[in-house]
Amino acid sequence: MNPKTVPPLSREHIVEQAIQMRIATQKDNCLVFPIVEIIEPVLECMNGSLEVVEDNELPSNQPAKIVAIPNTDNEIWPCINVIKVKESVYNGAILGNPEDRFTMAHELAHAFLFHGCPQSNINYTNNPKCSKEDPEWQADIFAINLLAPIRFFNGTNHEKTAKLCKVPLKYATWQNDFIVADRFLFHYAASCKKIHSSTEACADFISYQYFCKQQQSKKISPPIDN
Repeated sequence: MNPKTVPPLSREHIVEQAIQMRIATQKDNCLVFPIVEIIEPVLECMNGSLEVVEDNELPSNQPAKIVAIPNTDNEIWPCINVIKVKESVYNGAILGNPEDRFTMAHELAHAFLFHGCPQSNINYTNNPKCSKEDPEWQADIFAINLLAPIRFFNGTNHEKTAKLCKVPLKYATWQNDFIVADRFLFHYAASCKKIHSSTEACADFISYQYFCKQQQSKKISPPIDN
């Protein structure tokens, strides 16, 4: 099969969306982002679900996959995203395995960025124009910034950050390289306010829905005005 291309997204925009998801789930201050804890309620907010399947249900080289079913009745989430993850990967993520944690964050990114929806205008081509059109690149950017945001790095301690945040060293090094080379620097506080395109409404929707679901299950307390 030829590689997919999707509408291009800048690195900055994807990072902003990952930060918004951390904020929406009220886990922005977590050094080890609880991807296993949040993935199911977030998917439910996105009209999706998580299925843990036996390892033999997926190819040996495929730890997880996402299945998108068109859903024209929902204007915010135009498809139902079902993430299928191998049982060994899910259990590994629970135990803090960096690769397995990253796999789950990567698949969640595909769902959040509409990579499986017909409305995403996915094309198949032998000559992708740039990495910004590559859904795998987009999902990797989202995943590393969901699990280990830029502010957790100082340009020199990426190996330590990888261990502390429980992310693969490969992606921690990748994140660090952008910082060291000054290829991508922006003020974190400003990035939390500057959101654009259709995913702005999606991030707000997730924040509201996630809070409501947590309230119903009494997992968190309502905010208290000082």
